[in-house]
Amino acid sequence: MHRRLLLVSALLLAACAREVGDTPPCAAGTIRSGLDCLPDPNDTGAADTTADGGDDTATADTEPADTAADTEPADTTADTEPADTAADTDPADTALDTEPTDTTADTAVDTEPVDTTVDTGVATRPTTLPFAVDSFWVPSGFMGDGETPGGIAVTEDACNGARAGEGQGACRQFTWRPGRVGWAGVFWQYPEANWGTLPGLAIPAGATEVTLWAWGAAGGEEVKFLAGIGGAVADGFAAESAVFTLTTTPTQYRVALPTATLPSELVGAFGWVSGDTGGASFFVDDIQWR
Repeated sequence: MHRRLLLVSALLLAACAREVGDTPPCAAGTIRSGLDCLPDPNDTGAADTTADGGDDTATADTEPADTAADTEPADTTADTEPADTAADTDPADTALDTEPTDTTADTAVDTEPVDTTVDTGVATRPTTLPFAVDSFWVPSGFMGDGETPGGIAVTEDACNGARAGEGQGACRQFTWRPGRVGWAGVFWQYPEANWGTLPGLAIPAGATEVTLWAWGAAGGEEVKFLAGIGGAVADGFAAESAVFTLTTTPTQYRVALPTATLPSELVGAFGWVSGDTGGASFFVDDIQWR
């Protein structure tokens, strides 16, 4: 009897073993209960299985993952929105660069006529009385034997610092030796060597005389002094002094002017002439119109 029970038990265990071996394993998060797979109460992440005994593991494994967040197109509004380049493309304010330069001050200086009085230090004409003849007129009008080259010798700056009178203008020595003509003289002219073919230099009105200082190298020289080149084409008047016999002492001499007939422009401001048979060597200094 005991053996029979053991045999029956063995057969039953063998049958159970076959059934269990033929049953597929349960999915993760479930446990087997007989032929069914039930949720494991100890597993908090267990999959939701059905109670009809069907195998729900496939459902949990094959259900497509929710990739909405992954596949949803990224919001690229901020990235693709055109950058605000207003500041970059706004044309630069070039008002200062294109504004024409003010050159008024520069051109005014460049085009202003040059004041020759300041630049040269010499006035272009006399404006007041008295005035020095040598400042404007030149002893260039040689006459008589003076027309022959070397007929009259002229020494500039002949006073050696010992000026006569006010010392205006120049101090010169003239030396003449009688030649073929037998007389000689010199006129101070403007412009140089002008005998009336060109206009003279404007002079201030009101002059009454010409003054000068003269003296002889040896004494006894006979000389006459002049002002104005006569004739309608020149000064229109001719004034002259008496013939003076010079000494070796500087002496002031005068030539009276015909005030009623003085021109506004003067060609011959001063001159001298000598007919001394022995010739003449003398000094002339400080010639002025007054």
